[in-house]
Formats: sequence, C-alpha cells, structure tokens
Amino acid sequence: ETVKYNTLMIISVALLCIFFSRQIMGMFGEAYIQNHLVLVILGIFFMTGSIGTVANPLITAKGKVGLLLLNSVIQIIFQFSLMFLLVDKIGLLGLAIGRGAGIFLAQLGLIFIILKVLKLNVEIPRAYKVSIITAIIVFILYFIIRPTNIFLSAGLFFACLIFFLYFGGYSKKDINFILKHLYIWKSLKEDR
Repeated sequence: ETVKYNTLMIISVALLCIFFSRQIMGMFGEAYIQNHLVLVILGIFFMTGSIGTVANPLITAKGKVGLLLLNSVIQIIFQFSLMFLLVDKIGLLGLAIGRGAGIFLAQLGLIFIILKVLKLNVEIPRAYKVSIITAIIVFILYFIIRPTNIFLSAGLFFACLIFFLYFGGYSKKDINFILKHLYIWKSLKEDR
C-alpha cells in the first residue's frame, strides 16, 4: 500500500511538473522558461523513484545497511560522472539528466538487492511497474508533441494520469484516501 500511494503522489506531481513546466518555470521570470526542459527531465526520472520508500526500510530491517551504502555510492559516482560529462555539452540539461539517471540507477540497485541479493520473495508492485511504463510514454509524448499551450498540456496531463490510474489498478477508494489525507494535512496547517 505504501508504494501504491507514494507512487500515486509522485506520478501526479511529476506529471504536473512535466506538462506545465513552462508555466511553473515562468513563475520565476521570463528567463527561466528557456530551461523548462530541466524540470521535464527531472520529472520523468522522478516518476521511477517511488520504490525506495519501501525498499530502503526493508533492506535496513534485514540488517543490510552496508548494501544501501554501496548502492548510494554507486549512484553518486555514476550521477556525478554523467553530470560532469554532460554539463559541458548541454549545460543545465546535462545536470538534470545526470541527477535523474542517478535516481533511476538507485531504484534498479534497490530492486536488485531485494530480489537477487537478499532473495526476498516479494513482487514489484503493479503501480510501480506502470509508473515506469508511464514515464516512457510521457517521454515519448512530450518530445514528439512538444506541448506549448495550456490546453494541450492539460489534455496530455489528464490522459497520462488516467492511463496511470487505470493500468496501475487504482480505485476511487485509493484516490479518496489520498485526498482525505491531503485535506487533513491542510486542516492541520490551518489550525496553527
């Protein structure tokens, strides 16, 4: 359940950041809009990051913190190497690609540790698998269609979110659970 709900939150926010990247970056000024692809790339890679919320505590509970450290060291070395190689060629976009690829590599490492090293009999949640497929679809759609107006962005956002919800196996109950907890959080904030 944790991965399922966490994945829903991550996908929703990532899709929002991807398809409305121009508008979000525009809030910081006209000069920032030209770098909207940084937000798009980071959003696509972040769509793959929800498995860590369960994998890290599971690996820790098994007493294998050293494996988490090794996974993190590999991620950091890969990430900074890629960033270093790409920043000179494509600037900020290279930093985003390096950071995002590092996040994706870390998720693969966590899955490898759980399934192959610890040989735990767990199945990768359906929602996570669909989040990877959705990230690939979003990448293709975004760079083929290149949404530049708010209506096209909104249409693609809702189409991808509906795809994810349907194939991820989400129900109205799941969505209400998230909305209920967001409302409680909002209410708690207002009480302060």
